[in-house]
Amino acid sequence: MKDLADDAYPYSEYNGDHGGNVTKEEWQEQKEEARSLNAERNYELAVQEYEEKVLPGEARKRKLLLEEEQQRLKKLSYDIEKMEDALQGRCTKGQLLDFDINPEFGYLIEWKY
Repeated sequence: MKDLADDAYPYSEYNGDHGGNVTKEEWQEQKEEARSLNAERNYELAVQEYEEKVLPGEARKRKLLLEEEQQRLKKLSYDIEKMEDALQGRCTKGQLLDFDINPEFGYLIEWKY
């Protein structure tokens, strides 16, 4: 949008980038809209919308994935429990050597003796 506001996006290029379906009037309207945008206000609105609409869905998705991974590991005989937003457990050397990695997750191994 900044290129439109700065007159750095000529009609021929804009129209070509949009499949040749943009009239000069539509291009001019887009330029005027780009000039009227308040970047700081738009950023604040985008952050608010992200926090209200995206984050809750991501949290639900993460919770479900974590529960699925916990069940998968339990079926493989790992001693696993859920701790807030992570899984924690103990495994034998054999389990560690044969660990079936799930590419959806990252794993941290801490050695205790």
